[in-house]
Amino acid sequence: DTATVSKDGVEFSVLNIKAYAGYVLHVGKVQFGSIKKGDKVKIEVNYGRRSQVAKNHTATHILNFALRKVLGGKVDQQSSSLKPGSFTFDFNANAPLTTEQLVQVEEITNSIIANKYPIYTQNCEKNNALEIDGLRAMFTDKYGEEVRVVSVGQPIDKMLATPKD
Repeated sequence: DTATVSKDGVEFSVLNIKAYAGYVLHVGKVQFGSIKKGDKVKIEVNYGRRSQVAKNHTATHILNFALRKVLGGKVDQQSSSLKPGSFTFDFNANAPLTTEQLVQVEEITNSIIANKYPIYTQNCEKNNALEIDGLRAMFTDKYGEEVRVVSVGQPIDKMLATPKD
């Protein structure tokens, strides 16, 4: 996320937000003035940028799904970089994709996007989430007992009620 934190005579541009040791860190630059602990400030999140990045984040999950469907379950996302107008996606595979495989991945990805399935999100207990068949657990030990589950086209309550379907 990006945002502006301000009060009379102070402006701080938030360029990145990171979680570290149980804290949320706002990384950026003081444009003018100074900020200290206890100051009452106004925060304006750049929701336009956030919306574009969120769409690209969802697209990485759709791409990961398509790759696994075409190449098999051993494919795994290694990293991604999200920007408002684009993203990069690194994954492991035993060999480069053939032209036919690339076409299949594109068709699956484009079909899911074209169908405009609803996006569902829900916080739930990590152990319950891990029971959902087909779930790609992108959370690691750095997460607590509650995790955020995101689903394209399938209500999460239904998946939690019948996790093996």
